[in-house]
Amino acid sequence: MSEHFNPVIEKMSPEEIMAFQWKRLKAQIEYVYRTNPFYQRIFKEKGIRPDDIRCFQDYSEMVPTTKKQDILKDLEEYPPYGQRLGVSPEKIYQVVLTGGTSGLRQEVHALTLLDVEFAVAGHVWGCYWAGIGREDVVADTTPVGTTGGGLWVYRSLSKQIVNLFSLGTLDTRQKLEFMNRFNITVLQATPSYLLRFEKLAREIGMDLRKDLSIKKILIVAEPYSLQWAEEREVNWEAKIFEWYGNTQKAMAFSCRLGVRVNGKAGVLHHLSPFIFYETIDRETGRQVEPGDEGEIVTTHLYSEASPILRFATGDKGLLVSNRDCTCGLPFDGYQVGSICRYDDMLKIKGVNIWPQSVDETVFRYEEVEEYKGTTFIGQNGKEEITVSLEFIKNVQELRKREILESLSDDLREKTGIRMNLEEASEPLPEFKDNVTKARRWKDERSR
Repeated sequence: MSEHFNPVIEKMSPEEIMAFQWKRLKAQIEYVYRTNPFYQRIFKEKGIRPDDIRCFQDYSEMVPTTKKQDILKDLEEYPPYGQRLGVSPEKIYQVVLTGGTSGLRQEVHALTLLDVEFAVAGHVWGCYWAGIGREDVVADTTPVGTTGGGLWVYRSLSKQIVNLFSLGTLDTRQKLEFMNRFNITVLQATPSYLLRFEKLAREIGMDLRKDLSIKKILIVAEPYSLQWAEEREVNWEAKIFEWYGNTQKAMAFSCRLGVRVNGKAGVLHHLSPFIFYETIDRETGRQVEPGDEGEIVTTHLYSEASPILRFATGDKGLLVSNRDCTCGLPFDGYQVGSICRYDDMLKIKGVNIWPQSVDETVFRYEEVEEYKGTTFIGQNGKEEITVSLEFIKNVQELRKREILESLSDDLREKTGIRMNLEEASEPLPEFKDNVTKARRWKDERSR
């Protein structure tokens, strides 16, 4: 396979990419203003017209972000597709719903055939960067239903003309059996579900490296540490690639180098030909510089049926420059494993605690199977945190005590907060499918 999926675009300079993006963004703004009652109202309220927007900075400063709550309100007032629908109903080709990550109601997004083809084309690009070819046998573990991810990933993998198994409806054991029986070479799964595979394989006596033929693993939807990725690559004897995406058609992919590049974190490259990315400071609304974290804000450059200008995703990512990757792509991106939800953050004793930081610390101990964190108000009226650990089988009691004591110090050093550590009294909930994202924390302070 060639290094490049589209050599013309992938060999452009960053300046040429920006010029390409501006041409498409300007056309998208004009299209939305012409066809979309939802944004016509917003532009009128702000007293702006498309001609007033002359550069990227104008766009970021003049056009407000669109949030999930804005979309839900529009859907409630103008069912079933809202005023964002800019085409006649007979042009709708597909309807997708969000997965409800934030706990709010599901968004509804109508798409034309053109919308779907652009969403799928982006994923095809990511498949190519991951080195998926016609010789591969692929296990897609995402159920195909009403979510964009399931529909678009399946369709994009199909376009690779690979031997594709859609295993989303099977239980975990059946998936492992299929992977063994049909010599699956590519596995697509969430990080949490990957751990579920490993646990079950141990329980049934399966050796992932000897009994399976997995060479590439595509992970999506959850943050992870570089150490976690290294352990998975060793356990599976496979190379890991990461995808980022959402129902609003944002897409980013790790390049051919994967998530680990010479012992360092790789880059989730923006698919800049299709999506204009902004990474903003939530307090100031200003763009952050490479090396800083911020909220991911996206605008799809070819959206037809239900376009969104400056969608505030609620996702936090660490912005990196294209120069931070040796692959040569001109696309900036996010550090792999860094993207997580702002609404996952817990504020405890005045300190911001990110579950990702706890995950990284807890799972450094290979004896830990799973954990659950609970924050509550103790009898003394103070905020308390308890972290319950489930150990893998046959861990000696002395080793368990050593881990509980050591991990308590590790977590305090990592977060600045003292947490109570204990062994779980019963098996903890497992992430038994490839849809449910890991939710390991429970906040009982408001009860």
